[in-house]
Amino acid sequence: MKAADRAAVVTRQLLAFSRRAFHRPQVIKLDAAVRAAEPVIRRLLGEGRRLVLVADTAPRVWVDPGQLEQVVINLALNARDAMPTGGTLTITTRETDLPSGIAAADGAAIPPGRYATLLVRDTGAGMDAATQARIFEPFFTTKPLGQGTGLGLAAAHGILTQSRGYIAVASALGQGTTFTVFLPVEHVGDTVEPGAEPPRMGTDVAQAGATVLVVDDEPAVRAIAARSLEHAGFHVLQAPDGTDALELVNRHGPPHLVLTDLMMPGIGGAELARRLRERWPALPILFMSGYSAEELRRQEGIGPKGELIQKPFMPGGLVESVAAALSRAAEETPP
Repeated sequence: MKAADRAAVVTRQLLAFSRRAFHRPQVIKLDAAVRAAEPVIRRLLGEGRRLVLVADTAPRVWVDPGQLEQVVINLALNARDAMPTGGTLTITTRETDLPSGIAAADGAAIPPGRYATLLVRDTGAGMDAATQARIFEPFFTTKPLGQGTGLGLAAAHGILTQSRGYIAVASALGQGTTFTVFLPVEHVGDTVEPGAEPPRMGTDVAQAGATVLVVDDEPAVRAIAARSLEHAGFHVLQAPDGTDALELVNRHGPPHLVLTDLMMPGIGGAELARRLRERWPALPILFMSGYSAEELRRQEGIGPKGELIQKPFMPGGLVESVAAALSRAAEETPP
């Protein structure tokens, strides 16, 4: 398949996913949501980059907590990549009385009113005007080939649009970049603390505490998947590739389910599945990828029953897919 054709297929899959995205909004405090994501962000930044969090107070917003966390992490990852030699990432939450005449990054006029704002500022190299005009396009990336999908900022923009929010960007070469997220202030409803365990979303007592092995070479994807599943009551093991996954299984025994990316260096998802099924034929395995199901099923090792989760996924939808796969496996297991 030609590169242009493959990109077109993935684009259609991404747009279809965005329309059917699992969306469970609730009233939450923006500052609490940011603090819930702080441990993941610190791990992703690594050494040489400092995180400054100014999130003491912020109003309530109506948003899916998992989706908001994904936005924060995607923006933090973008900041990390903009500071390869080190720097400071500052994340600030506050309430803003926005006047008329303010435009979002996509040119849309932001209605005046009270907004909860999230500012993500880095001290990186900054961007020129041409780059700023394209950063929210799916698959646009300034990274070398193979080092970025160009989906992170596009996914963040899509989530915010679904949540009645907006995002703006301010940047200049040599002066770093600031992303500002605007979410309408919510004045009614009960507040839910992010990080509190959500409903089981279809899981039952037999699935509570089941072990899921998450395998992905992208740390951000792995972290979001693991956190979502842990919040739903699952025990999670993590591996960055197929080789480490096999070593984990040899040490701990087989998990109840494997959730693996397909395209990874070394032992990929299809080969990992083949080796695991040689030992445990009934082991439930879910595959993750940004490519189309039709294209991926041609890979040896997936098989007609190989279940595919399209990237980028929403946390709630991921949990439901895992729970459903475990339920089917339980039904197919002889008593």
